Amino acid sequence: MIETQRVVLATGIMDKQTRLAEWVDAVRRGELRYCSICDAFEAIGRKIAVVGPFGHAIGKALFMRVYSAEVILVPADDVRDEAGVQQLADAAVQVAPCLVALQRKEGGIEAVLADGTRERFDIVYPAMGPMSAPSSRFNSG
Repeated sequence: MIETQRVVLATGIMDKQTRLAEWVDAVRRGELRYCSICDAFEAIGRKIAVVGPFGHAIGKALFMRVYSAEVILVPADDVRDEAGVQQLADAAVQVAPCLVALQRKEGGIEAVLADGTRERFDIVYPAMGPMSAPSSRFNSG
């Protein structure tokens, strides 16, 4: 038997999924990754997309720029703020047109964009945010 005064329950979070039908297989193959802090070193020098709502994805795109010269933020919405656009430009992070769909293609993932173009990436990092969880109350005493 173990006795303690406190217990930390760390259950993690569930991320919102991107618009990629084969996302489980893409994760297995390392084409779709969720934790840039955990595995960004494996993305060094690769062509990287950060996909998510513009304001939410900026931080991850800037972080990934440390690991690759080819980082493109692919927004999942039409919202832009001038300060964010400038911050990305200063860091040489490109901003693509809005995302329409993601498809697995030739050992990577292809983004279909709102302007009709397509862009292929070696790795995609979603920055969609966490799923909402039911509220809970814990006794901290």
